[in-house]
Amino acid sequence: MGEKSWKYYVVQKEIHPPMLVRGKKFVLRAHVLAWVRGGTLRLFLHSEPLVSEHEKLFEAGGASMAALVLQGGTRTPAYLLNDDSELLPALRLSILEQMGTTAAAVFRELHSQHPLAPHQQSSDGALYQLYGLDFMLDSTGKALLLEVDSRTSTPTSTPDPQPP
Repeated sequence: MGEKSWKYYVVQKEIHPPMLVRGKKFVLRAHVLAWVRGGTLRLFLHSEPLVSEHEKLFEAGGASMAALVLQGGTRTPAYLLNDDSELLPALRLSILEQMGTTAAAVFRELHSQHPLAPHQQSSDGALYQLYGLDFMLDSTGKALLLEVDSRTSTPTSTPDPQPP
């Protein structure tokens, strides 16, 4: 049985109560470029995470509460969490700081355990990889890491900065 047939599962404590936007759960996708040259790791966190809202309203205590994750449901098109966004304006800087601190801790450990692959080496000898980090916020605004994705899909055009 090869690696392609392996199934990976992650079990984590439910984020309860979650922060809601317009009564819906949401995920923030941060993009991080990891760059290594001469053994030195540098990270570049994009300053405008993507916001992806669940299409259905969150029902506390409902049957869907215990196991519902955004991947299991449908989502609205993602939009940017930027300076012009009406979403969470008071928390935006705190969210970015928490994402940066978490990314630094995760990638320090990742780099020590699993160096970047040589096929990602640039002509100047640097190694690089783009990652997607998914976060949810609890009701106090604490950012909690859900997933680190090394095969992140990136849009070829800029999403609308505001939800429809």
